[in-house]
Amino acid sequence: MVQIIQICEDFRRVSARVISAMVALAIAPVANAANNPDVTLDNYVAARLAEISQENGQAQAGYAKLLSKVPDSATLADRLFSSAIRSGDMANAIKAIRAQELQNKASSEAPLLLFADAFRRKNWAMAKLANAELAARTQYGFLTPLLNAWLAVARRSSVDFEVLKDNKDQALSYFALPQRVYLNLAIEKIDVAKAELRSLQSLDSDFIQDLNLRSASIFAAKGDVEFAKALVSKALDGDVGSIGAGLKSASRLQANEGLAALHLHVANSLLVQKQPETALIFARIAEFYAPNDVATQSTIGAVMVALNASKTAQKIFNAIPESSPYWSQGVAAIVRGYSKERKFAEAATLIAKARRQRPKMVSLALLAAQNFEELNNLEAAANVYRELSESADRSRTAPGQAAIFRMFLANVVEKQGDWATAKNLLQAALQLDPTNAYILNSLGYSLLEHKEDPTLAIELLKKARGLAPDSAAIADSLGWAYVQSGALGQAIPLLELAVKKSGNDLTINEHLGDAYWLAGRKVAARYAWQVAMLSADGEASTRLLKKVDLGLEMKKAVGRP
Repeated sequence: MVQIIQICEDFRRVSARVISAMVALAIAPVANAANNPDVTLDNYVAARLAEISQENGQAQAGYAKLLSKVPDSATLADRLFSSAIRSGDMANAIKAIRAQELQNKASSEAPLLLFADAFRRKNWAMAKLANAELAARTQYGFLTPLLNAWLAVARRSSVDFEVLKDNKDQALSYFALPQRVYLNLAIEKIDVAKAELRSLQSLDSDFIQDLNLRSASIFAAKGDVEFAKALVSKALDGDVGSIGAGLKSASRLQANEGLAALHLHVANSLLVQKQPETALIFARIAEFYAPNDVATQSTIGAVMVALNASKTAQKIFNAIPESSPYWSQGVAAIVRGYSKERKFAEAATLIAKARRQRPKMVSLALLAAQNFEELNNLEAAANVYRELSESADRSRTAPGQAAIFRMFLANVVEKQGDWATAKNLLQAALQLDPTNAYILNSLGYSLLEHKEDPTLAIELLKKARGLAPDSAAIADSLGWAYVQSGALGQAIPLLELAVKKSGNDLTINEHLGDAYWLAGRKVAARYAWQVAMLSADGEASTRLLKKVDLGLEMKKAVGRP
């Protein structure tokens, strides 16, 4: 904090005119600012500093005070909205939206928040207006039929399920899958909800876990304990435990819970797409509908990890009871945060505790194995993957999952220096799931690395790319195979595409640099190597620095380190 303050003080001294101009724009008109002692440069800088320091409550208090004095400032409205969303103060977020509307600069998410506010106050007319605005002016118009459906539930009117089955809008169709179940539970069409739930269990999608856990409590309350157990088992990788542990007891789903689940589904989708700022808005709206919903708190914590607000995330996850089925999600998010900070020992301690609580959860076992790899404890990682593979064989797990476990095990065994065993494991994995692009990629690339059957390697990698054309890693592998075979004309476009998709990835940029050098493009090669150095350390950094200085010493490029 002291360092941040010093930086800001230095910045103010050096660039006073620039900052004054910026703040003048933020708190315009200047005449009003001069007549209001509360509207000063120091007030704005203090609020901005609090925001930078992740003291969002203090920041939004400052912005709210300034905005009350200068209600037509778009900059202050934006800053208030951002800090209010960070801290979860929806009253101030709504104030900010009202100010943004004066400038015709409200965000695409604004109608969703206004709808939520009207819905909570049972102001159905205002809710309809907000929904109409959502449909007319924003990218989230596909949610309109779902919001209308929940309005119908709240007003005890009939729900139009036909519009939710419209396959023309793919986004609506996707988010409507679980929502139809929630709506049927809300209007107590239990048999219909049960049939739809059964049809969704084969999907390998993240939303299934939340759907199953929310639905399980209702089926358990209605006496259908066996079905409830099956739902929980699917959600928790077979670790049912006590059917009542951590599950809310309710015989009917409320409209606000269904709306919270909808916004949470969108938030998690955005988080997967690496849009944490927008994901947080949706998660906060979910919290607005259902303040005590544990699933929502877990997602907010995960978003905070993605936003590097680790302290805030830790507080959120610490408040989730260990008996909750969502506790392990919190563990996974904290572990991801630890991994970003390279705190692998702390991650190992937390994972061990979580596995004692949920010994059968596959996701926790995978976390443990990945963390062992980060710690370079390859034997421990191999043991976990081996255990998962053997368990999958005994329980007749879906072949695709069993194949993935073998691939993970093969990768670790190869790192241990046993290529023969690793090759057998990869071939066995491919027999289980011959259309898995990542197994094809792993086997093809390993054949290249061990200089075995380059023709087969290219064949496997071309098939992998056909199955997963958006994968940067697979484009890199095939491009590297072409480099090894001397087909630089085919290699370079693939490697350039892989770089575009992956950014500063060390290996991919190094491959591209090697390909450029071999093609005689030496300036471009050095640039690619320099980009690779941004994420390199140790031996990799030394190797790349040597390439930048001397170029490739050999006629052929080296393989992946």
